[in-house]
Formats: sequence, structure tokens, C-alpha cells
Amino acid sequence: MLLAVIVVPFLAAAGCAVAPAPARVAPAVTVVSGVASFGLVMALVPPVAASGAESEFTYLRADAISVIFLLATGFLYAALAVYAVGYLGKVSDGRGHDDRYIRRFHVGFNLFAWSMLAAPLMSSLALLWIAVEITTVVSALLVALENTDRAAEAAWKYVLIASAGLGLGLLATIIAYYAGSQVLGEHFDLSIGPLISAGAKLPHTPVMLAFVLATLGYGTKVGLFPV
Repeated sequence: MLLAVIVVPFLAAAGCAVAPAPARVAPAVTVVSGVASFGLVMALVPPVAASGAESEFTYLRADAISVIFLLATGFLYAALAVYAVGYLGKVSDGRGHDDRYIRRFHVGFNLFAWSMLAAPLMSSLALLWIAVEITTVVSALLVALENTDRAAEAAWKYVLIASAGLGLGLLATIIAYYAGSQVLGEHFDLSIGPLISAGAKLPHTPVMLAFVLATLGYGTKVGLFPV
């Protein structure tokens, strides 16, 4: 089920990329993917509430905090997929959106949903950082979708601000690895489960420094007050 949560929107993006008639097929594929993803997230709640969930793949896991983010993201994915059908169907400033625009929008939108759903399911701090970086790249492309000077400027500003935050997040990840390696050994792979289990034994100062840097770094990425 954890694998299905991130596979469904990725397949939807691939389907929209090759759809023969994007104006008709891509919106339908996106709506089905959004609703299905939200349903899968809802289905995760009972097992996670009972005891947590782990997939057979070592790089996926879900816990209570993961499900909170997944529920919000899954709901917005489904709601915006439905809203986009009417939004793109409207005629603005005397012209409608062509097939190329609609295809690019739906491919980018599904890829963005894929990355947003994947991030809370990553079982490693390193994979989490990579997933968040992917959300930055895809969302910047969506911001620049209008192909105007103002859209390009907004996309570059977003990339610069988010990249500055992710730089701090990467530094936090490196320091977290240092803290974990003091207890779990040099071959520790930044998995979240072992870190939590060894939490009481980790050196205090590096953990606190990693926490502060992660809060500032990812806080910049998500626009967390006051950054």
C-alpha cells in the first residue's frame, strides 16, 4: 500500500505525457489518480494508528506524523485535480489553453503530487532531503509554466530561496549522520527507525544543531514563520 501511494501519481504523470488527446484524457487521468491516492492514504490510517507501518522495501515507512502530512497532501491532490478540470476549461483573455499547455500542466501537477506524497514516506533522512529537493524542481517548473517573463522571474526567485533552505537542510542531514555514526557505526545509512531507537544515546550537541538547522532549512522551503 505504501508503494501504491507513490506509484499511482507517477503512473498518472507518465500517462498524461503520452496521452493522444491531452485535453480530454489528461484531466480524467489526473482526477482518477488524485481520488485513488487520497483513498490509499485514508486506507493507511488504521494500520498506522494501530502499530505503524513498514513496507517490504527498506526505503519506505509510515508513522503517525507521516500520515498527517499524507492526509493533507492527498486531500489537496484530489481536490485540485477536480478543480483543475474547470479551471483549465475556462477561456481567459480571449483564448483557451492549447493541448501542449494542458499536457505540461498535468504532467507537472502529477509529478509534484508524487514527490509530495513520497517525501513523508521516506525511511532515510538522506532520501527525505532528495524527495524535498525534487518537489522544489517540479514546483519551479510549474510556476514557470505560463512561459512569461514574470513567471520565469518568480520561478527563479523560488528556486533561490528554496535552495538556500535546502542547503541548510543538507547540512543538518550531514550533522545527523555524524551523530548517528557515533552510536550506530560509520556504515549507518541515516535510516529514521534506528535513529529513533538510539535517540537517548546520541550525542546531545550535534543532535540539537541538526534539529535547529533542519528547522531553519526546511522552514525556509515551506515558508514557515518567520522565514
